[in-house]
Amino acid sequence: MSLREQWRPWIRQQRSLLRELILMLLAMLVVGVYFLEHFSARLEQERKVQLQALAEQTARRAAEALASDDSISINLIGRETVQLAPVAGVRFLDAADIQVGLSGVSRSDLVVSVPVALPDGELAGTLTLLGDTSALPRQRLEAGFVLAVLCLLLLRVAVALIQQRLLPPVPESEETTPVEPPCSITAGHACIDAGAGRAPAGRR
Repeated sequence: MSLREQWRPWIRQQRSLLRELILMLLAMLVVGVYFLEHFSARLEQERKVQLQALAEQTARRAAEALASDDSISINLIGRETVQLAPVAGVRFLDAADIQVGLSGVSRSDLVVSVPVALPDGELAGTLTLLGDTSALPRQRLEAGFVLAVLCLLLLRVAVALIQQRLLPPVPESEETTPVEPPCSITAGHACIDAGAGRAPAGRR
């Protein structure tokens, strides 16, 4: 007997439970995809807001160093800024748009640029922060969601098995023996006695 034939009676018996599990899985997948897409958009927006605030703060710190072309201070500020989340890279440009400092990564899909100005308003250059676009937070959320879905499906299966053990089995309907219609005696003929097995009597 093949494995498919062995499992076929159990699948036929649990057809309603399997249908319910499939519907639950499909509904959870739809909800999960919508939630993950919403989470990704929200995470990117929050990262951009954080980068904008950090860029403005760093620009005020680096104004004097950038105006005086102090490469040591520029690199020190860059290394300190890269250690802050969600910054992945820092790029400094002077007033002539020439790069004078770079820390961290040099390319990213999330970029925020702000002007660097001295207290008197004179433009000293431009500061660009490159954001961390790592998919690690989304991967962690996806793993947690998959684990939650599996737990819910297993819980539903456990409840169904417990119900099958606690509830008594439904008795099968007994087959009723067919009742023979009463024999009608017609004139000139004898009734057939099926129970005794006697042959019909002839005409008198």
